[in-house]
Amino acid sequence: MTELPLTAPAEPASPHSGEVLYRKWRPQSFAEVHGHDAITRTLRNAVASGRLAHAYLFCGPRGTGKTTLGRLLA
Repeated sequence: MTELPLTAPAEPASPHSGEVLYRKWRPQSFAEVHGHDAITRTLRNAVASGRLAHAYLFCGPRGTGKTTLGRLLA
């Protein structure tokens, strides 16, 4: 009977090997967000003037950038 190795073969290491694609490619600034010109302009102006509201409500279908905009605003 053949013995199976107890350890998994080593995988080649890459800088983003364990990183999920949506995190790797998520915009890091308002300038990198595309398709939401009105809301990014509004949020940029609020941050620049220091007049942020107590809360913002982002709504819409999955994959439209709600979490991304929220993270950028935070």
